[in-house]
Amino acid sequence: MWGGPFNTRIASNPFGWARVAAVAACKQRCVDEQKCQAISYSATDVYNGLNCFLFDGQADTAAQYSTFQIYKLHRPEAPTPAPTPAPTPAPTPAAMWGGPFNTRIASNPFGWARVAAVAACKQRCVDEQKCQAISYSATDVYNGLNCFLFDGQADTAAQYSTFQIYKLHRPEAPTPAPTPAPTPAP
Repeated sequence: MWGGPFNTRIASNPFGWARVAAVAACKQRCVDEQKCQAISYSATDVYNGLNCFLFDGQADTAAQYSTFQIYKLHRPEAPTPAPTPAPTPAPTPAAMWGGPFNTRIASNPFGWARVAAVAACKQRCVDEQKCQAISYSATDVYNGLNCFLFDGQADTAAQYSTFQIYKLHRPEAPTPAPTPAPTPAP
């Protein structure tokens, strides 16, 4: 559940940021990050080319910046899980990753973020159907970002800084068993 919008500003530094098309996309990024408690979003303005900022606190004691507004996430208490019904279907096969490769994808990324670990960057890619590869660095940033999502895997360019390429191989859906032909009548 969300509170806001509030015409204030959170004085602490954000832990994540992005450029998104709508407040709903910014809110979803926050929901997906367990430590996220609030966002700052503007539909019309940008700061360093970005319009969605994620925060791990809700102290909005500073004056509003431009048209950015604060939205506060109130996570519900986790209910006691119900018993798992039997039988449990087989789990979906996990995505497989190739890499790391010390190369660079020359095309432009379609998504980007600042994340704490390569696993978070990989998960962002898995969650985006068109994503086929990521470029990630644990130690360096480009424009404040360290996770870039790509819709192709052509890593033909020279490596940039310590960024490495990881290529996603999505599992294929299992092929159903063929239906046996009916036995002819005697």
